[in-house]
Amino acid sequence: MRRLYSGGFRFHCRYGPCGCAGGLQHIAGARVKLVRQLGEGQFGRVFLGVCRQFPTPADVTAVAVKAPKLPPAAAASGLAAHDEILRDFEREAELLDGLRHDSIVALYGISIDETPMLILEYMENGDLNKFLRSLLPPLVIIIIIYYYYYYLLHHKVAQYKTAKR
Repeated sequence: MRRLYSGGFRFHCRYGPCGCAGGLQHIAGARVKLVRQLGEGQFGRVFLGVCRQFPTPADVTAVAVKAPKLPPAAAASGLAAHDEILRDFEREAELLDGLRHDSIVALYGISIDETPMLILEYMENGDLNKFLRSLLPPLVIIIIIYYYYYYLLHHKVAQYKTAKR
């Protein structure tokens, strides 16, 4: 099992520390430059970034970078909240790593050098929700969302999120 928080930000997997034979690709944080913030949620922020030397050493690729909001570690309750956020981050990375489909944003890799970050495919035209709302009437959107959740639950992708609440 992969673990992000065993005494620090060392990423472990079933193959040993930081040398995955398959699984998540590790991208050095120094190769990722954040350009601007795209959005913010309760648990994290998403940035537009550029990743140098990805996928080949001569390339520069536009990426979306998702970083969790970490509470100050000095606070007494901050440590428990910090670990909870890192566990959720780890689960999201493992979930996205297992999903490979043309219609799902690709997870390029993970960076854990200083602050944990998910390096994702950048969607130039925004997210699917905004796209669908601009083109389709609300009833069609509800039907699409229903089938999307049915697919996720049927394949046990979203089970841990629904069971948690």
